[in-house]
Amino acid sequence: MLNPRDEKACLNIAKGMNKTESLSDAGFDSKWIATHTTRWLKRANIQARLTELQALVTTPAVASLQEKHEVLTKIIREQVKQPVTAKEQVMAIAESNRMTGDYAPEKHLVASKVIFEVVYRREDAIQEQRDEVPATE
Repeated sequence: MLNPRDEKACLNIAKGMNKTESLSDAGFDSKWIATHTTRWLKRANIQARLTELQALVTTPAVASLQEKHEVLTKIIREQVKQPVTAKEQVMAIAESNRMTGDYAPEKHLVASKVIFEVVYRREDAIQEQRDEVPATE
């Protein structure tokens, strides 16, 4: 069981505030925050509460994987309000397949050995070479 200050800090972190702001908003002293934040975060009861809150927090602005699949399935089955073209259906199927991993992995060339040749030339040596080359007119 957490004290009210720890609980508020955990709720702030779950809402997306950074750790320093979360602790400060919960009423922790700034000097304490500077020296004890890492230790506070490692406490087993704090870790358990943060894990519990992360499982509960769902952001309505971000669609879950299940919601994305449902929307794509509606497009594929033409169950949306506006007409769906065949091209849009194919694109929805392709996107759904990518999300579920139904495609074979793309093949990429992996070079086993790469050799770089680096040539360092002094500026004065370069100028000497330029001076030796006869000018053509």
